[in-house]
Amino acid sequence: MIGADPRPLTAIIFDLDDTLIATRRLYTEAYLGALELHHGRRLSEAELTALRPGAETHFLPAVVASELASETLERFYRHYEDRHPETFGGLYPGVARLLENLHASGLQLGVFTGKSRRAWSITERHVRLPAIHAWVFGDEIELPKPAPDGILAVLAKLDVRPFEAAYVGDSLLDVAAARAAGVLPIAALWSTRGSHRTVLRRAARSAGGIASARPSEILKLAHAGAS
Repeated sequence: MIGADPRPLTAIIFDLDDTLIATRRLYTEAYLGALELHHGRRLSEAELTALRPGAETHFLPAVVASELASETLERFYRHYEDRHPETFGGLYPGVARLLENLHASGLQLGVFTGKSRRAWSITERHVRLPAIHAWVFGDEIELPKPAPDGILAVLAKLDVRPFEAAYVGDSLLDVAAARAAGVLPIAALWSTRGSHRTVLRRAARSAGGIASARPSEILKLAHAGAS
């Protein structure tokens, strides 16, 4: 764990994709398949990256013709389900134990994800996330990250004040959303690599947060806050 924060934590909220579960490859394949409808060909991964993909219900309607938005989203869900068996990476090592131990320590746990509830309904058939008390999905809020809306919605469900909570995520948007919500940003570095890892670590520090290389390191923070 890099850095420290003296505030007592009563709740930890997590991002989902590429924080708790490994879905980067799955999303790439689903987006490439879905966007063929708009572009008339399969994009390269570099072309997809240039579009700055995010949560499906916000991203796809923003990058395709309006008359194709609904059908493109349906194609995304079909590809997401079809490609799930071979491209879903499951829970990151240490995540299940982390959640179980945080729950046993008396912390409340939440998830705010840009993922739609429909996409999660597909993924949850293949994985179990223990001890989550509150969920908010990207299609249940008006403004996506970096707006704080989703984090604040989870806090309301948990009845926890922002200064008592942390938000764990793998992206700069997660750090910005945490800061905007007034919660402690924790950068999840275990799914990142290269320059993004360095930039994310620096962003978390600049926002008054910390960075964690492994899920187990978050336990140290939680135990310190509970003591």
